[in-house]
Amino acid sequence: MTLADAARACVPTPADASSDDFASAAFDRLRALRDGARDLEPARASAIRRMPTNREASGSARLVEEISSDDVAPTSESESALALLACAAHGALGDGDVPRWSNARLSALAAETYDDGFKARGPDAVIDSFLEAYGRADAPAAPAASFGANAESDARAAEIAARQLSWCLERDELYLGSPSRTREVVAVAMPRVLRALDYPSEGVRTSGAMSARALSRRATGFDWRAGPGAVLLDACRSALIGASAEVWPHALDVACALTGVVARDAGIEEYRKTFSRAIDCARLRGTETAYAAPLLASFPNLIRDAKACVAVHLDRLLPLLCAYMQSHKDDVAVGAASLVALVVENAWPRARAHCESMWPHVKRAYAEADGRSAVSCDKLRAELERVVELVQLAAGGEFTRVWKSDEDVPAHAVGLVRFLAALPATRA
Repeated sequence: MTLADAARACVPTPADASSDDFASAAFDRLRALRDGARDLEPARASAIRRMPTNREASGSARLVEEISSDDVAPTSESESALALLACAAHGALGDGDVPRWSNARLSALAAETYDDGFKARGPDAVIDSFLEAYGRADAPAAPAASFGANAESDARAAEIAARQLSWCLERDELYLGSPSRTREVVAVAMPRVLRALDYPSEGVRTSGAMSARALSRRATGFDWRAGPGAVLLDACRSALIGASAEVWPHALDVACALTGVVARDAGIEEYRKTFSRAIDCARLRGTETAYAAPLLASFPNLIRDAKACVAVHLDRLLPLLCAYMQSHKDDVAVGAASLVALVVENAWPRARAHCESMWPHVKRAYAEADGRSAVSCDKLRAELERVVELVQLAAGGEFTRVWKSDEDVPAHAVGLVRFLAALPATRA
């Protein structure tokens, strides 16, 4: 068996993806590939730039490329490109997730194969192999209408392909070349990322969102203000609608990160679109931690970029954050209080209009902090004190009237009133 044959045999077919026997057979093939990794035939960079334009000659380009000796022609023929796809089929993603058709042993072996066959040869070897593996002239086609066993097979094949793409895009070596090489990677990856984000299968959409996050975070030398940035931003905003807990954090991270970049040329309307979509979708999920925590992680930088643009969203954003402050998860409650303070800082003129509606939530969160761990209690109360201090500065006498006239202050919240009363006269 040649190294190319071993690489092809390592990539599961749709049937293999649900087979218990595939992993054991793939281990021997991947081990053979690892043993010969240092002698892999390099990708043919010249062939990458001579991509076929005749659809009949090249075959219909798809998100899914089934790599097997008796099926359609693979996207590439060089040993290096096939080996990269083999490693991608079994490698663990950045969060340690191992594909369901593989196992921890196979993932570790895939990492060794990648290190021996690619890292030792430098980033150009990885970039050339990636471009040959994915560098087809045609954009991936949408899945055809299929039912029953065919639909299930299509979904499994798409999941395998999307998983491979996600793993590849997490490799730092893809982005260590010149800016022109990074542009090549982005140009080849973008159509497949967009297709995966819009795929009917939940597993494929998850891999697509992870691919989008990896691409946007790692391609730091790429100017996302141009067309690709706006397209990817729009796709990730769309992915937030009805997003599962697996898709939500990745799509939200990309949307928040790219909004500030694209808005430099496109204008503040991009902030309105992202805030509106994210807040509306988050409100439908209540205080679910799987949705609250990513929002609290992604929104600070978005708000710092947007500055006063966040002010028009306070009617919907502040009630959501106030609800998060009551979360039974300490990190969520503390993060929400910290974000409220940041919102007030950046929407200073509008704080006066919301001071009365915020006070009961802040008071309650302060009082109930006693039920949390000692460390979390101290952190939360410190953040809440910062919130009321900022609101006092912004709203002045209006906020003083609110808290001084409140006759229903719980015993555990008396300390917050004392804190407000002790502020310098210029703040009260």
